[in-house]
Amino acid sequence: MRTIPVLSFLAFVFSASVVFASDVKLYVALDTSGSMRNKHAWLEEMFFSMSEALIQREYGEMEIEVYSFTEKSSLIMTGPAEKVADSFRSIRVYGGTEDGLIPIQQIASKNILAGAHVLLITDEPRTEVVSVDFELLMNTIKRKNIIIHAITWAKLTCGANRLFAIDGSYQGLTSQMNRIDCSDEYNFDETNNQYYQAAILSGGKIWSMQELQKSPSVIGDFLGQELADKYNSAFVADVEIIGELFKDNPVTFDASNIIFNVDVSGPINWEWDYNNDGITDDYGPVAAHIFNEVGDYQITLLLSNQNEPSLKVKQVITIEVREQY
Repeated sequence: MRTIPVLSFLAFVFSASVVFASDVKLYVALDTSGSMRNKHAWLEEMFFSMSEALIQREYGEMEIEVYSFTEKSSLIMTGPAEKVADSFRSIRVYGGTEDGLIPIQQIASKNILAGAHVLLITDEPRTEVVSVDFELLMNTIKRKNIIIHAITWAKLTCGANRLFAIDGSYQGLTSQMNRIDCSDEYNFDETNNQYYQAAILSGGKIWSMQELQKSPSVIGDFLGQELADKYNSAFVADVEIIGELFKDNPVTFDASNIIFNVDVSGPINWEWDYNNDGITDDYGPVAAHIFNEVGDYQITLLLSNQNEPSLKVKQVITIEVREQY
């Protein structure tokens, strides 16, 4: 019989004065409106799978914060994956409309770890409750390298294939766990759903809640692997993007703030690849570049330690360059 661990429950409304713990790496924004009744139970298995994936990769426990949202956002639980997993069957739902950008904006405004993940879980498109500058929000998310995965009540298909997920490079994940090209099937710019756009622009994925309810371990295993691979690294750069992401406009990438997860001595090397072609275009903690074409770019930053050459960290920064109007 599995013992039920103690879980910390918090019953206060989130305010701008609250400061996140620096070691939190996964935030959950959970829709608790009436339409989500009976749609939370599968999350128990998902988080147990994530916990097992972290253990398999010798990571250990990972601190999680869960926020419920309807018209406002509240921090309702905190703890490692295995502890929060037991609580999803008893989540209470409320009436009212839901605005998932409220918790995302609050999380993004905090001093959180570079590369932190936000898991947005909802069954409906956004209903605007609070006016949010979406472009400004996404600039903050990209600057802090926050990854958003949007789990929505989406029926994702690619030809005859039902998909668990799809990303901004149009790579779909099928129920057989195969990756297929879906570039002819999707145009995210025309998707009237800001949750989809937030996930794609941040470098995350859109997930189908319908499929995940049948196989919750799929995303649990995925998250466990993705987070462990990122934070098992000896160090990671907290990259700040300075300048408007417009065509022909200078943009500066400041990666001078290095977060060390282990005791490492010796200077760090920075290598920048602006078009992800495997060729180093620039060196140093602060790099500047002008993008001459509009579109999505994946900038690769390779960090290495001069005293310990085996310590290398690859970070990918996803940006969208637009025309200046």
